[in-house]
Amino acid sequence: MLPWAAAQDIPLGTWRTHAAYLPATQLAIADQRVYVASATGFFYYDLQDNSLKTLSKIDGFSETNISALVYHSGTQSLVIGYQSGNIDILRNGRITNIPTLLVANLTGSKQIRHISFRGNTAFLATSVGLLVLDLVRLEIRETYRNIGANGTSVQFFASGVSQDSLFVATSAGVLRASLATQANLQDFTSWRSFTPASGIGTQPPQWLTVRNNQVYVSINGVGIRKYTHQGQWSTLPLPALNTVNDLSTAQNQVFICQPGRLWLLDLADNLQTFTDTRLTNPQKATQNGAGAIWVADLQNGLVTNLSGGFASIRPNGLARNEAWQLYTLPQTIGLTTGGYTSTLAASNNLGGFAEFRQGEWRSFTAYDALNTTPIPALRDIVSAAFDPRTQATYWASFRDGLLRRNGATQSFDRITNTTAGSLLQAQPSGDIQITSVAVSPNGDLWVANPNPSATDVVVLRANGAWQGFVGINAAAQNPVEIFIDSQNQKWIRLNPAQGGGIWLLDDVRPRSRYLSATLAEGNLLSNNVLCLTQDVEGQIWIGTDQGVNVFSNPANAFNTNFTAFTPVFGNRPLLRGEQIQTIAVDGGNRKWIGTTTGAWLFAPDGRSQILNFTTQNSPLPSDNILDIAIEPISGEVFFATDKGLVSYRGTATLRSDANGSIKVFPNPVTPNFTGLLGISGLAADAIVKITDINGGLVYETRSNGGTAIWNLVDFRGERVNTGIYLIFAAQEDGSAAVVTKLAVVE
Repeated sequence: MLPWAAAQDIPLGTWRTHAAYLPATQLAIADQRVYVASATGFFYYDLQDNSLKTLSKIDGFSETNISALVYHSGTQSLVIGYQSGNIDILRNGRITNIPTLLVANLTGSKQIRHISFRGNTAFLATSVGLLVLDLVRLEIRETYRNIGANGTSVQFFASGVSQDSLFVATSAGVLRASLATQANLQDFTSWRSFTPASGIGTQPPQWLTVRNNQVYVSINGVGIRKYTHQGQWSTLPLPALNTVNDLSTAQNQVFICQPGRLWLLDLADNLQTFTDTRLTNPQKATQNGAGAIWVADLQNGLVTNLSGGFASIRPNGLARNEAWQLYTLPQTIGLTTGGYTSTLAASNNLGGFAEFRQGEWRSFTAYDALNTTPIPALRDIVSAAFDPRTQATYWASFRDGLLRRNGATQSFDRITNTTAGSLLQAQPSGDIQITSVAVSPNGDLWVANPNPSATDVVVLRANGAWQGFVGINAAAQNPVEIFIDSQNQKWIRLNPAQGGGIWLLDDVRPRSRYLSATLAEGNLLSNNVLCLTQDVEGQIWIGTDQGVNVFSNPANAFNTNFTAFTPVFGNRPLLRGEQIQTIAVDGGNRKWIGTTTGAWLFAPDGRSQILNFTTQNSPLPSDNILDIAIEPISGEVFFATDKGLVSYRGTATLRSDANGSIKVFPNPVTPNFTGLLGISGLAADAIVKITDINGGLVYETRSNGGTAIWNLVDFRGERVNTGIYLIFAAQEDGSAAVVTKLAVVE
């Protein structure tokens, strides 16, 4: 088994992808490389040096979510089809995009489901047509669509060429057409179907492949049929196959992928069965010239018997594709994979959680996934909180209560209904539904436990006592998030689908109030509150489905005139009408905001835009940003989307009260460096001056939080010359001054 490919720190202003490589769905052998795709990941295994290389939009590929992957040896082309209908061709290290189907005004799924070849022509099967791709000119030559009876539309599942005929598996059964020069395959009269008397009927096959001019099709619940050009289909003596994930040909072998096993048909149609603990759910299989079998398995990634027994290979990454919520621990970014619906119905996800530390992911699941750490079988883990006093971490499960990791032993245990007395109430189904956990500065653990017949928020005091609080109104019976501000007040976000708004709780005095879109109750833009956080200056930033609100002084939260204001950007309310799904604050007090249409970085007051990322101008796999979290020491910003996780090395880090140990990176600067120079370890808003060795001022700036940046350009707009430069940093009053050196080589 190969070691994980460890990731390194990335430069300022650059990206990296955090994909799940275990749920592999596609693979193709291209000379000495085995390419593998999952829903969010793409990589290859090099057969010559046994290395792994991850691939993504950062490398120039158009998208994630690869749905078909094949190699054409004649043109040395790797053909990549996406769920969106987009197409990439990788040839000689160059990527060519063919977006013809992606931009076509067609109704229905455009997913590239299957690709076959004839000469230098590729046939791409989709629900909206069969595309004919010229692999020399790299263009779509034509599309076959309405080829059913009397010109009706059909869905295409797979295709293959046998002798001079093109066979297609469609929603109308198997259809066949001559590939003679004079044939017009766009005319439905050129296509022939098979009658039930031929031995196949019109039941739609799911897959089709060709070996030595013999056509094989799979029909769920029926089995495998073979056509040998005598007008008849024969039934192969195989076990009943209710579900076939794939049917394909390689090295004159027919591979049949089925949950739990892999079948192989030799030239005499003799059946060989492969079962192994790593063949949990094969999605695609092939064989190279040396006879090794390669499998894309939905749970175990790339699986091969190259070295004898079957073994799994994958780069370091996530175990699951799902993303629900990001969280931050000391020098760690975590990701939960569970979830629930807008009406608080469970998703039944056993994906657990994962943590990114020192450049590598470690997954925690209840099932046997490669290189994961086992945890109790809690379903739908949705939230996490860290107690710095005890170093314990808590996770909320939407079905099975609370999970705790002991700070000293790192062992796991569950906090059950019995452990909590009768306060963590179970639903009639027996589920203990926890939507959120938070730890207050004094070590109290706060738990959101939506239950109309019991307490809605429960707290485990630092002294071990439990206490419950009943919601202020009907909406407060459905809490989905607890946020604790610097005043130790609890901002409890309520489910938008069940009333919404915010339940504000002060348990010390004690007192409660409800914040909503009503003027006298806070004047929010909408009751549909989707996120909230507190910035460096103490303001509470609220994200709604209609834009952004801010409460400027939470210390006055229980005053009658406590109302929210709306920041203004470009002479209009900040992101008015946008669905604000997440807000994160970096070390420079700047606001990273995620919506359904991309991610933004705004100045601390929201009045100026610094960055805007979408799928069109960045490696984001989707514009639907579910959550954002920032690793404070490095400033790396993590974006969880509905199609995967990526991160961007931001230019602001955790601020401190005084300059500390300054780190300059890179140092020295080499001639080929074109990025941003980072200067970290600074006090908040430190003044940074850069001079040449003789003391001549070259550049001056301020830090964002604890980091300042420089593009190596002087006041005249020219890149600096080779030499030694001095970096002076001081607080605004001139105190805590520090000096370090920088070498530049041009």
